[in-house]
Amino acid sequence: MLNRNAIRSYMEIEGVLYPIGDGFTRFAFSMRPIEYTRTYLDECAPRTDAVGYEDRILYAFEAIEGDRVSSHMLSLLTSLHGKSRVCVDIVTVLGKAGQVCRAKRQRYTLCPDTVGDGCDALTAKGSLRACGVAEYGTLDEAHLTFTADI
Repeated sequence: MLNRNAIRSYMEIEGVLYPIGDGFTRFAFSMRPIEYTRTYLDECAPRTDAVGYEDRILYAFEAIEGDRVSSHMLSLLTSLHGKSRVCVDIVTVLGKAGQVCRAKRQRYTLCPDTVGDGCDALTAKGSLRACGVAEYGTLDEAHLTFTADI
């Protein structure tokens, strides 16, 4: 059995990669189909085809003082008013742990659902939706540097 902590993701903040972990209770990857539906004149039921897939991440976290990622996310969430779009870059390791691993870097649009709905800890949840084409390459986990394939 593979444990969930084997899938490692990092958020790029001001050019530096920080591990996503502390405070996050959910960081689930989801592939939502992009559908094409039509009904032909001689048929009484529609046909639907999946023509692609939208990559998204469902997140939930509690803000932890001093944690760079949850603090950054909270800062973005509380400054959304009047902005058309806020994006974050996520690097996700695709293979086994090692010093240099296969990885994917993807820009995501921040789509919050709730902020501050708990009574104890300050929590937030929502989704990150892919915007643009993902880059594939390698991640040096010792130095936290991503190198895109040529």
